[in-house]
Amino acid sequence: MCLITRDVKPRIAKQDIVVLKYLRLVDNQYYTPFFYTPVTLDKMLIPNRGTPDMSTSRYALGEKLIIIQGGVIHATLIKNNPIFGFTFKAIIPKGTKYWIDICGNDIASEKILITKELANESNINNSLAKEILKDSPEINGIKVGDYQMIDNSFIHPTESIQETKARGIVCGFYEGGKPIICALKKFRTNWSNRHFSLKEESDYNDIKLFNGKEITQKYIQLKNDHINSGAFNKCINYRKDKGENWFFGSYREVLTMAENAIYLNAAHKITGLGFRFKTSQYYWSSSEKNIDASWCISINPYFNSNDCSLKKFYMLNIVPFYDFSNESNIL
Repeated sequence: MCLITRDVKPRIAKQDIVVLKYLRLVDNQYYTPFFYTPVTLDKMLIPNRGTPDMSTSRYALGEKLIIIQGGVIHATLIKNNPIFGFTFKAIIPKGTKYWIDICGNDIASEKILITKELANESNINNSLAKEILKDSPEINGIKVGDYQMIDNSFIHPTESIQETKARGIVCGFYEGGKPIICALKKFRTNWSNRHFSLKEESDYNDIKLFNGKEITQKYIQLKNDHINSGAFNKCINYRKDKGENWFFGSYREVLTMAENAIYLNAAHKITGLGFRFKTSQYYWSSSEKNIDASWCISINPYFNSNDCSLKKFYMLNIVPFYDFSNESNIL
C-alpha cells in the first residue's frame, strides 16, 4: 500500500486526529489488510522501519508528487465499506508526524493508536478539514473551496451556507486571477457515441489551454443529428432552468479542479455540499486528442500523464463549469 501526497515535509498533528483503520480478523487475531501485521487494540502501532520509504512521481503537466510506501502506518478519513474486515476508530496522537494523500481521503503517520471502538465517517470531526483549508490557494480574498452563491458572492465553508443558494465551488483560478467555478454535481456519461470531431487537426498544446467555454460554443454552433455529445449536453443543460450558462471544461480546467481535490473534499466534509473526489475516478475534458479519443483526467497519478486519453464511447465522470463572462460583478 502506498500514499501519494504533495506533502514534501510531514505535517505535525496540532491535536489528536481521529481517523479510521481497517483490520482483518483471522483466528481471533486482528491484522492490517495489506502488510498483514498483527495488531493489538488499544496499543500504539509503530512501523517496523523507522523512516518513511519515499520516492517521487510525475503528475500531469510535470508536477512532482511524493509516494510513501513503507515506514508509516496507513489509515483513512472515509468509510469505503471493506468486504472482509472491520473499521475501527484510531487516533494519531498530538505532535505526531503525518502525511495526507492528494484527495484528503487517506492519511499516513509515524504511529497510530487503534482503539476497540468500531467506527464510521461520522466519528471524524471537521478539525482536520478546517486545517487543510487554511492552505488553500487564494486570490483577491477568494479561496479554493469557497462556495459561489447565486448572488455572485463567495462564502467560506466554515460560514453558514444556505444550500439552495449555493451555485458552485471555487476549484482553482484562471491565469488572470478569476476564479474557476465547477458544479456541485457530477454526471457519468460518454464523451460521445457518435464518430465526429470539433477539431480540424490534432494539437498536443491544446491540453495547456483554459478554453472549455470556446470549445463548448463551437459544439453549440455545429450541433446536429450527427454531431451530438452526451457530455456537452449534460454541461450545457445544467441549471439551464436557473438562467445560467455552464460549459464542458477543457483538459486544463478539469486538471486544475483535480489538482485541488484535497481542498474541495475538505469543503465537502464541512458542508456536505457537492461530492467527494476519489483517486479511482476518471473525468472527461472537452479537449480532443483526435476523432476517436479525448483527453481525460485520472485523479490517481499512476494512471495520469500528459497522454491520458480514452476512446470517446467510454463512460466517465463529467463536471460542468460555470460561465460568468457576461456578469460584471465578478472579480
